[in-house]
Amino acid sequence: MVLIKKDITLRLFVCFLIGLFTLCIGTISSSKVVFANSSVVINETNFPDPIFRKVISGRDYDRDGNGTLDSKEIGLTINIYCEGMGIKSLKGVEYFTDLQGLWCMDNEIESLDISNNKDLRGLWCSGNKLTSLDLTPNPELLWVYCYDCKLTSLNVSNNPKMAFIECNTNPLKTLDVSHNPELEHLTCGTCELSSLDVSNNPKLAHLDAFRNELKTLDVTHNPKLKRLDIWDNPGLGSIDISKNQGLQFYNCANNGATSINVKSNPELQKLICSYNQIKELDVTSNPKLVYLDCAVNKIAKLDISKNIKLYFLQAFTNRFTSLDIGYNPFLVKTYKEGVKKSEAAVCKGHSWTIEFGGETSTGEDNIYFLCFDDAVKLSSKLKAKTPVRAKAVIPKGVSQSDLITRELAIYTLYKLEGCPSVGKEKSKFKDVIKGEWYENAIIWGEKNKICIGYPDISSDTFGVGEMIERQDLALMLMRYSEFKNYKRSIDFGRADDFIDYYDIDYYAWEAVTWAATWQIMIGKGKVDAPKEERKIEPHVAATRKDFEEMLTRLFEVNNVNAKVSIPQVSGTEKYISIKKVKQSQLTAGLNISDKKTFGKYKITKFTKKAGKKTGGTVTYMGPYNKKCTKVTIPKTVKICGVKYKVTVINEKAFVGCKKLAKVIIGENVTRIGKEAFSGCGKLKKIVVKTKKLKGVGKNAFKGINPKAKFAFPKKKRKVYKKYKWRN
Repeated sequence: MVLIKKDITLRLFVCFLIGLFTLCIGTISSSKVVFANSSVVINETNFPDPIFRKVISGRDYDRDGNGTLDSKEIGLTINIYCEGMGIKSLKGVEYFTDLQGLWCMDNEIESLDISNNKDLRGLWCSGNKLTSLDLTPNPELLWVYCYDCKLTSLNVSNNPKMAFIECNTNPLKTLDVSHNPELEHLTCGTCELSSLDVSNNPKLAHLDAFRNELKTLDVTHNPKLKRLDIWDNPGLGSIDISKNQGLQFYNCANNGATSINVKSNPELQKLICSYNQIKELDVTSNPKLVYLDCAVNKIAKLDISKNIKLYFLQAFTNRFTSLDIGYNPFLVKTYKEGVKKSEAAVCKGHSWTIEFGGETSTGEDNIYFLCFDDAVKLSSKLKAKTPVRAKAVIPKGVSQSDLITRELAIYTLYKLEGCPSVGKEKSKFKDVIKGEWYENAIIWGEKNKICIGYPDISSDTFGVGEMIERQDLALMLMRYSEFKNYKRSIDFGRADDFIDYYDIDYYAWEAVTWAATWQIMIGKGKVDAPKEERKIEPHVAATRKDFEEMLTRLFEVNNVNAKVSIPQVSGTEKYISIKKVKQSQLTAGLNISDKKTFGKYKITKFTKKAGKKTGGTVTYMGPYNKKCTKVTIPKTVKICGVKYKVTVINEKAFVGCKKLAKVIIGENVTRIGKEAFSGCGKLKKIVVKTKKLKGVGKNAFKGINPKAKFAFPKKKRKVYKKYKWRN
C-alpha cells in the first residue's frame, strides 16, 4: 500500500530585482526609527541577540569592519540571511529600511517586528516560536513563508501584492485572504481552519488545505487552479471542481465524499480520492491521468480503458469484482514484471511495484504501482500499445553538431566527476554497447539514479543516439543535484505561467519546476520577457548552448567553482563496429562503422513489416580512415543482415581527407551536404552514379583540385549540371 502523504517542506530561491539604492541614516528612539545624520553602532543595545549581532558584524553587512553601519552599508543591505543559528531576537532589523528579503527560518524567535521594513518583498520565518505575525505594515510583500510555527494570528489584510503564502502547521483557526487578489499559491494545511474563502483570489493556482476542519470550500472562482490538496477534512464532503479545467492534481482523500465529478478536468494527471464513500468514478474524460488512488470506497465498476498513460493504480477495498488493465500498457508491464508483495496489513490483496529511482518529494511519483484485492478477477491481456513517443523537435537553424544526445549528456556529468570507476558492473539498458565511450558513464548514472529509460522512464533502453529533450535534461540535472546534495527543493508554481506549461510530461513536471525555481531553465523568448510570453519547450532537443547555460547556472546557485565544458566526442570512439551491433540495439541516430565498406554511418530511418525492422536509410558520415585515397559510397550497407540505403552524404563528411583523389557516389544518394568534400585538394575525379540526387550543399566541393572532373549518368547530365558543383 502507498500511504497518503504530502511533503510540505517547500523552499524558495528568489532572485530579487534590485533598483536604485536609497541611502538611509537612522538611529533608534524608543522603539521607533528616527532618520538622522548618524550611523548605527553594532552593539548590545542596538542588536541585543549575540548571534544576530555577530551576523550583522560580518562583512556582508559591516563592509568595512569598523563595528558601525554607515548610511551606505545600511542602504546596500537588501537581503539578510540568518537561518538555523539559534537566534532568539531580530531586534535591530528595523534599521535596514531598504530591506527586501529576510531569511530567518529555523531559529528560536518568539516575536518579529518588521513594521519599519516598508519595502520588504519576501519573508522566510518558518520553524520559529512565533505566535502572531502582523504584515500590514509591509504592503510590498510578495512572499511569506511562516509554516511550522505557533501562529494563532496571521494578518495579511494590507498586502495587495501578496502572491505566495505558506503557513502550514500553525494553530491559526482563521485565515483571511480576501484582500490578496494577486495570490497564486496558498498552503494552509494543518491549521485547524473551519472555513476558508478563496473567492477573491482569481489567480490562485495552488491550494493546500489538508488536515483542517473545513465544512465547505468553493473553488469555482479560481479558474487557474492547477493543484488542489484538501485531504483529511472529514466533514467537507464533495466539492465542485467543474470550473477548474486546468486542474492537474486533486487529493480529496478522507473527506467524507459520496461523489466525485472530474469530467470537466481534461488536464488531470493525479487523482487521490481514497477513503471516502464514492460509489461511481468516471475517469473516461481524463486522458492524461497517470496516477489514480481510489482505494477504500464503494465503487462498483472501474473503467480505465481511456487512461492509456496510467502507471499507478491503488484500488483495493471496493465493490467491483473484475478489473481490466488491458488498455493500460504500463500497468500490464507492472503486473508482469513488478515486485509482488502481500498487502495483508491494509487489505486482502497484493501489490506490484517497479521502481526507477530518484527522490520522492512529490509523493510516490517515481514508481509504477498496482494494488487491488485478491478477490478481483484481473484481465491483463494487452489491448493497447504503449503510447508512441515523438522524437525531440530539432530547433530551426541548429546543426546536428550543436545538439546533445542522451549519452553525451550523462557523459558530461560523468567527466565532471572525474570518470569514477564502475568496476565490473553492467548496464541494464539493452542499447548500451559494451566497450563504447559512453558505457561507463551510463552505468555510473544508473548506479546513482541519474539515468532513466527511454522512450519511457521504465524502458529497458536508454535511448543511445537520441537527442535529449529539454525536459529530460532538466530531469537529469535534478537527479544529479540529488547525488551532489545540491539545492534540490522546488517551489510549486514556478513553471505555471510558461505558454506551453501543459506540454510538460508528468514525470518531468517536478524537474522543470525545480529548474524554474532556481532559474536553471528560464524559458525561450524575448530577453527579460515575463513567463507568460516565453516557452519552456519541453520536447525540443537541447543544444550545447542550453546545456552549458543550465550547468553554469546550477554551479552558480550552489556556489561551486567548476569549469563547464561539453565534451566533443569525435573520431572512431563514437561509432559502434557493425560486427558488434545487435538487432535489439538498433535505434535511429545510432552511429555505426564498417571496415568492409570503409565508411561510417548514422541510421536515420527504419522500414518495418509486421513489427519487425526490414531495413531503412542511413547517412554516410565519413570514411573509415581520413588517410584514404579512393572511396566508394555504397548503394546499401548491411546491418544485422538487413540492407539499409545510403541516401545522404553528411556535411563536412570528408573534411581532413587530404589524400583523397577519387570518390564514387552510390546509386541511392539523394543529397550531398554542405562542405562535404571541402578542402580535399587532391580530389580530381568524382563519379556520380545516383539518379536520385535532389541537391548539393553549399561549398560541397570547395577547394578540390581545380582540374577535377565530374562524371554523371547520361540521363541526368543536363539536370545535374545546374547544381553548384564548383563554388
